[in-house]
Amino acid sequence: VHPLEPLSNLRSKVSHHCQYQQNLVKPLYVSISNTCYGERSSSNNSRTSLSSQPDYVLLADLGIVEGCEVDFLLASHPFHESRCVNRGNIASNDQGLDSSAMFNGDEADNLFDILFSILEALPQKVGYTKDNKSTSQLVWDLLLSVASNAGIIDQVRYLAQTPINYSETSGKNDENSMPIDSWKKELAWHDILNTKSYQRSVYVMQVIDSFLQPANEIIHSVKNENQSQLMSQMNNDSLFFRQGFMKSRGFEAILHFFLEQQSQGDINSTLGSMYALRILHCCLFGKSDTITYALGEPVPLRELDATGEVMINTISDFKPFFEGLTSVVISDTFVFDNTILDILSIIRTIIASGNKAKIFASLPDSITERFIIKLLLWESKTEFTIATNYGTVIRRTTEELILEISSLLPFALPWLIKALKSLDTSYNGSAEFFSVLIRIIKGHNQVVSFKNLEHLTTEVMKKLASHPRPEGESVNRFSTGVLSGCLRTLLAIVQNGAVTVLRDGVEMLLKATSSTPWSHAISPDKVDSLVDYAASSVASESCDTTLINLMGIIFDYFLSDSDSSSSPAPCCDDVSRRVGFELIGASASACEGESGFLILSIKLRDIIYSTSPSILHSWGRNIGIDGRGHNALSNASIYSGLRNQGCTCYMNSVLQQLFMMPGLRKIICSSMIPSVLRSSGSGVMANGSELIGKNLSLQWENGSSYEAKVLGYNEKSRTHALQYYPLQIPGLGNDHESNSSMNQQTLQNNVVNIPLYPDEYPDEFTLSEGRPGKETGIFEVIHTYKSSQQSNGDLNNDLEESIVDKVSKSSSIEEKEEETSARRLLEEIQRTFVHLDEGVRGRCFDPRSLVEASGCLKLEFDVWQQNDASEFAMKLLDRLEVPLKRWCPSHFKDLEQTFRLKQTKQKICKKCGLKTNREENLMNIDCQIRGKCDIHEALSTMCEVEFMEGDNKVFCDRCKEKCDTVLRTAISALPDVLILSLKRFDLDYNTFETVKLNSRCAFGQTLNMKQYTLEGIEASEKDSVDSSINGNDIIMDTGDLHSDHLTALPDEDYEYILSGVLVHAGVAQGGHYYSFIKDRVPDYQGDNNTCKWYRFDDEDVTPFDPSSIESECFGGKVHKETKFANGQVHRIEQEQFANALMLFYEKVKPELSKDEEDRDCPMEDVDGNSKEQITLTSGYDVFQTDVRQSNLIHCCQSFLFDYELQYFLKNMLDLCLGSIYGDGNIDKIPSLLSGMDSTSRSQILSASRHFSMLDLSMS
Repeated sequence: VHPLEPLSNLRSKVSHHCQYQQNLVKPLYVSISNTCYGERSSSNNSRTSLSSQPDYVLLADLGIVEGCEVDFLLASHPFHESRCVNRGNIASNDQGLDSSAMFNGDEADNLFDILFSILEALPQKVGYTKDNKSTSQLVWDLLLSVASNAGIIDQVRYLAQTPINYSETSGKNDENSMPIDSWKKELAWHDILNTKSYQRSVYVMQVIDSFLQPANEIIHSVKNENQSQLMSQMNNDSLFFRQGFMKSRGFEAILHFFLEQQSQGDINSTLGSMYALRILHCCLFGKSDTITYALGEPVPLRELDATGEVMINTISDFKPFFEGLTSVVISDTFVFDNTILDILSIIRTIIASGNKAKIFASLPDSITERFIIKLLLWESKTEFTIATNYGTVIRRTTEELILEISSLLPFALPWLIKALKSLDTSYNGSAEFFSVLIRIIKGHNQVVSFKNLEHLTTEVMKKLASHPRPEGESVNRFSTGVLSGCLRTLLAIVQNGAVTVLRDGVEMLLKATSSTPWSHAISPDKVDSLVDYAASSVASESCDTTLINLMGIIFDYFLSDSDSSSSPAPCCDDVSRRVGFELIGASASACEGESGFLILSIKLRDIIYSTSPSILHSWGRNIGIDGRGHNALSNASIYSGLRNQGCTCYMNSVLQQLFMMPGLRKIICSSMIPSVLRSSGSGVMANGSELIGKNLSLQWENGSSYEAKVLGYNEKSRTHALQYYPLQIPGLGNDHESNSSMNQQTLQNNVVNIPLYPDEYPDEFTLSEGRPGKETGIFEVIHTYKSSQQSNGDLNNDLEESIVDKVSKSSSIEEKEEETSARRLLEEIQRTFVHLDEGVRGRCFDPRSLVEASGCLKLEFDVWQQNDASEFAMKLLDRLEVPLKRWCPSHFKDLEQTFRLKQTKQKICKKCGLKTNREENLMNIDCQIRGKCDIHEALSTMCEVEFMEGDNKVFCDRCKEKCDTVLRTAISALPDVLILSLKRFDLDYNTFETVKLNSRCAFGQTLNMKQYTLEGIEASEKDSVDSSINGNDIIMDTGDLHSDHLTALPDEDYEYILSGVLVHAGVAQGGHYYSFIKDRVPDYQGDNNTCKWYRFDDEDVTPFDPSSIESECFGGKVHKETKFANGQVHRIEQEQFANALMLFYEKVKPELSKDEEDRDCPMEDVDGNSKEQITLTSGYDVFQTDVRQSNLIHCCQSFLFDYELQYFLKNMLDLCLGSIYGDGNIDKIPSLLSGMDSTSRSQILSASRHFSMLDLSMS
């Protein structure tokens, strides 16, 4: 675009490109980038509406320049003309200085000379943003905003042998032409184009460029009947000027100026190089037409016209010319993308028109290599969309340059191999780099030596070995461009049949990734199927171990994340995964025998068998796959959420706050409980065949428990086969029998046994997981006693009297009901925390059993209904102390140190000064926020002094009478984690209903508790002027923070940092709880201030910006603005219903146990059993097995449901369409293999490959 063309012309260009009617094309917005002249800016782009702008507005007035994005609407109906502005308004709104008279008068030349002198004296800086311009850039903006200098125009036209029409240009008579004639005789191109006057020469080249390539867009404001005539005249003048410019040796002058500035190595030659190359490009190819860089396609190769052929022949030595062109790219940091495209066009055309490839390839100091590699990995500094990305255009054009020069290919391959060593694995613009490699491998075998190919394979394998795995949230921005390129390169090598070069690289990659070789996966002594037999037979005879091991590395390490639940596989997007599966398929096809396909089918079959019970029970359910079939967990957070049971968000928000405390999480999960008391279905109890023949009581999702007998255990799938006992439903006897006449004996005689399932269909599933809609994964081993009146028989016919004998009661360890419920609560919290800690990243955990176990807390409402989160947190921590104090005293002390604070209520007699203290243990501080603007005012209320006088006097133990007394409250011991509960739920004494206070209550990222502690208050008293008792008065100073004694107390002992905020959104009668929590693990840095924040909202865990805490948590009233299309703005003040309910502060300097012996308190003997006789297990010991098995099954399921795997399997199963050897009887193949020749044997094995695929499809 040209800055002087109107908006209507831009519409017409879009209309022509899109082949759409111009009256249906409407510009909507322009996104003006802060990036100008080659420097990248981190600030956001500004967006301006164009919908109300008239067509005659110039693009320069709208700020539309190169680097902008303009959104257009292609409508179905014409638009109404805008009436909001007119030409008069635009002119009247222009408040700028009219410089036409200043720069067109007699002193114009002097002003230009002064500006050029300033530019020569100033340091040049090309890269800048529009908000930060240097003085030289401001001078250039001034020069470009005024009319071109008339004197320089005359000089350029004279040298180009173009006659000057003074009557049309300046209106001067013949007498005034004498001064001009004085310089005509001695003027030459080198006088106005030289590096000594560099800035003036750049200005002259701009004038030359405007003559060679005039902007026809500026005449679009002229009436239509004159536009074509003026445009034709401008084009003719351009052609005429070009011919004169060539004849006057202007081309040589520009070329000499360009090479001279490059030889000087001036880094500030960006503008000079740009305009010099524009002029050279125009001289060779003529005026450049409008070019649309669509979808990153390369610039097409242009042919020289007749004039360009003449100009090329004037160049006697191309070596310095090539050196100058390449040095622009290599040395200039701020080179423009358009300049690079001009360079590529010139080089491609010169090489294509003559035998100049060897000269270009043999430039000294590896110039050509550096030039090619830099452009092949070029990253554009201009912010464009993907559709018009200059970087892609440059890389694609460089790719075509390499492949067009056949003599350059033998040099290019070693250059690429060398560059591959230093290629960053996180670089996203490597597609063209690897495309050149692949096209050389596939289409130019004559230039690819075995040594180079082996060297390339080694470097590719090293790059794969060094490629990291995505960690945490980085999976969303994890780059797989280099990974995909390396896999495509290996795919090309395998498809080209160069398998022998892979051997050393595969061995190295096996060691680097610690992968198990697939060539050893099947051994002849471990054959349990025909496919296994065929695979072991072929693998033992063929030499395809390299390809098979390569398949195993790609499959196990790069595609499957089953072995690493904490981080996904390196191939974590659809492009890299598809390439990986294609490489596996190509490697299997390249095997001489059929071992590749057979072993692949065995591996897939093993994964299917290991997950088949879970997949069977998950049919038709949402399995975490998005609409395209990709794994939805790839966009999940590094932490897992908790499933809401309907109204249990209050519980989830508290549990997530506690879980994110690493110290507390370790205390809870590592706490020991006697294994004989553990009653939940843990990994220890559910492992192996220990449960065969035992009766279980399994909990179902409907809240009921049903009894079943374990019939068997499948070692391969790790599932148990169970048969449920029949349900006993009392019958009603005869229909005519009255219910009232039925007695207990009648009900027992009319019992109807209804089996849940027929005998021939036992239930098979994983005990610790259960089945969707049925078992919850919680079970208990029960003891059954068979009635003597019943005989042995079928399970449905023999009614067994099942009596659940709790393990806690059958053992010698006795527990009270309160202790049992508290222990069960601790167990379920351990289960929840272990699953959240070690489960698959982003996987949601269902804490249903924990909700049920929380019934012992006796909350105000039922646990399944919404409760106060603060009440739940306090009762939960209080109840956890019961089992910890009995079974793990040291952890009890740790828990106490973490949350326990001591509040002291102090009584001071004003007569004798006697101080009486009464301490109270608390888990939190209740802060009254009614009428308080911040947390400090709320805490100060707690420490307010109360004077008891008159009738309210208090008895003094020393005075033995009632005296005037001072009462005050302070904190005498601070915990490591301080919990502040904001009392937002209050009683309205007018309506006697509970209401929520949404008033603003501010809090900071840090909190100093010194002034609220007993030590701080007493230190303030000592420094008070009236600190001693004068008469009967005592002054209580609690606010002087500048006293000597108070400042002597170290701040770090009282300093806290905000680590979590629990928010309630809604009203007192209902709402929703969620949490903002700081991750205690720093973000790859040692500074704690870099820790990330997350929003935990039940199942959803998303990153959170802590700078938004004020708007999200403080409460109060907010002002909202609504802007309408007509320009009106509607402002309203609205109460914010989402605000903080609980604050979690962590101490900067946590307290350490003063005595290790006190901390490591031994457990006492229990109920006559010595502590050595009791087997204790922690939460990690019990639940880690469940978690790991669940992780494995989940990862296998996600892998099997992957879209790219399904696409790959579909292609593999297409092999089954081929003919199958023999009569298709699969049982005959093992006997046929012995005693056959190699040809018949391979035919049989080929058939077995088809059978393996069919077997895989059936599974």
